[in-house]
Amino acid sequence: MKQRWKITLGIIAGLVVVALITWMSPIGHFILTGGLGVDEQSFDAQAWKAVSNAEPGKKRVRMLMLDDLMENRLKTGMDSITVKEMLGEPDRTHGFSYDLGELAPGIDIVYLILTFDGNGKVDKINVKGKKELTK
Repeated sequence: MKQRWKITLGIIAGLVVVALITWMSPIGHFILTGGLGVDEQSFDAQAWKAVSNAEPGKKRVRMLMLDDLMENRLKTGMDSITVKEMLGEPDRTHGFSYDLGELAPGIDIVYLILTFDGNGKVDKINVKGKKELTK
């Protein structure tokens, strides 16, 4: 009987340790907390520009505004001056780009990357993770 109790206690302790390690890892935390848990926000130029020199965790506010920005404001054919007035100076980490921060702590940093044609008009709008850009 004592042996069975020790085995049961060992299994329970092992499961607790695995659960703690999983919860503490970025991916485990992401899964256990129900994903990103983000609420989209309307685009706000002042809030976007305010985090330009912040660390990736604070820049995440930009990611919350991204859908509204891309659906309603940022369009191909815009010139770079209009883009800079709206979004501020690009971070230029990867070409004409804006750092959107991390999806969640420990997960890849994401960038909004704009490509311009020969006339200085926005030709392509891409969102890519850092790992995609360094390949």
